[in-house]
Amino acid sequence: MQVSLPPDWVILGYLVAIVCFIRGIKMMTSPRTAHLGNRVSGVGMLLAIGITLGDFHSGWQYIIPAVVVGGLIGVVVSRRVAMTAMPQMVALFNGMGAGAAALIALGDYHGITVAHQSLTVIDSVTILLSCLIGSISFSGSLIAFSKLQEWMRGTPITWPLQYSINALVLAALVGIGIAITIGGGNTDLIIAFVAGALLLGVLGVLPVGGADMPVIISLLNSFTGTAAVLPKAPKRTLASERFMARLISRVRIEPDAPTRAPATTSA
Repeated sequence: MQVSLPPDWVILGYLVAIVCFIRGIKMMTSPRTAHLGNRVSGVGMLLAIGITLGDFHSGWQYIIPAVVVGGLIGVVVSRRVAMTAMPQMVALFNGMGAGAAALIALGDYHGITVAHQSLTVIDSVTILLSCLIGSISFSGSLIAFSKLQEWMRGTPITWPLQYSINALVLAALVGIGIAITIGGGNTDLIIAFVAGALLLGVLGVLPVGGADMPVIISLLNSFTGTAAVLPKAPKRTLASERFMARLISRVRIEPDAPTRAPATTSA
């Protein structure tokens, strides 16, 4: 696998951002340090966004307007939402992140197929898993938001043979995924795969009652994080390994260095 390493400052900056995320989340587990932890995590996210934008050399005409519009929407919505409505806002924002992760995976798929390259097994698996998890989290989060917002009834919505139907949908997705992996990519199949994943997200959250929605939102939130890192995870891992090897190679240790005997002083 040919991987072009990003500059050293990019990888170091991402490592610092990761440390900020980990430290901020840890601090948010205590009410005493939660406020500071939120700021530390925010600094990590700002650093990650700045590094990503700094490493780009094209596409600014699309990135900047999207950042401005998204930031304004986030500020307005966050200020208007009451604290009692915070769970549904978290569900909605999580759904947006999951949808973005699935779209990124589809973008990677499109970029590979447009370049008339065949999908490797690793590319197929990571892209399909990101589309699957991201689509399930997107549609499931929207259902959770609708129930918490009372746009639909909060009691569990069930139907006959629901487990069998869910199992059939999941089996169909596995079959489509295998066909895509073996065939090296098919646009019609990838569209059917995403549609099936969206349906599975709806079917999985509808039977959950409103009182259990916070648990479902937490689960879907973890799905979103997983979907976001999957598409280019192998390349990122290999790039990080090469970067660390390069750092280690710069540390020179002289083997069998002669040692001096301690100086003795005569009285």
